[in-house]
Amino acid sequence: SSGINAEYGGCCPCTSRNKGKSHDANWRAAQNVNAGATVTTQPHGYEKGEVAQSGYIKRITNDAREDEMDENLAVVADVVGDLKMMALDMGDELSRQNAGLDRINEKTTLNVGRVQDAEARTNKLLQS
Repeated sequence: SSGINAEYGGCCPCTSRNKGKSHDANWRAAQNVNAGATVTTQPHGYEKGEVAQSGYIKRITNDAREDEMDENLAVVADVVGDLKMMALDMGDELSRQNAGLDRINEKTTLNVGRVQDAEARTNKLLQS
């Protein structure tokens, strides 16, 4: 971790325990964020196949690390978009399957009555 931390200039994104109050204060100052501020906007969604060119992170140093983070977030956003489309397709398929099951249930209910009537007639014929 110390090698990675040194490589990234003392600011390793994966070792949050190395971040102190001064780091948080510097980050907030660079982001122009208050400690208790509420997030008021979120990134917009993208259509299937559309990939954001940039803009997932607010640029502070405008270096290669931020470029890589932005590219990685674009890949993650694309995968999440694919998962969303798959979930919507599954929901549509489940709705169709449920409609088919409802029709089968109605027919089964009707057939139970018919079988009971046929059984009663058969028992009546056997008793005569």
